[in-house]
Amino acid sequence: MKPTNTLRYKNYTASVVYTNAKDSLTGKVLGMNDLSAFSARTVDGLKEAFHQTIDEYLLDCQEKHTEPARAFTGNITIRIEPAAHEALSLYAVSQGVVLTKVLQSAVYEYMGNHDIQVESGEG
Repeated sequence: MKPTNTLRYKNYTASVVYTNAKDSLTGKVLGMNDLSAFSARTVDGLKEAFHQTIDEYLLDCQEKHTEPARAFTGNITIRIEPAAHEALSLYAVSQGVVLTKVLQSAVYEYMGNHDIQVESGEG
């Protein structure tokens, strides 16, 4: 697997960016807009801040008796040109499937062509 600028913890993933001007690392939990960014000057410090962000979020959910949000639900919204939308819809009808199936097939084909692996389990 190729190295990425991400961290994983308790099934959450954060993207990491280095800012030269501030000489700091900043992380953002992917798929979770309600969680704030976290930062540190070292990789170990960033990992600690990430873990703290997730642990505090999960504790808050527990105290409020709410189910923690899943970062990736499998539902996505895409925007394409109307003509492409129409063409794909007509193709789906001609194949006797719904548009969602056509889009799923296209996504999985893209993933296969670009060696994008699906990971599962806790990180």
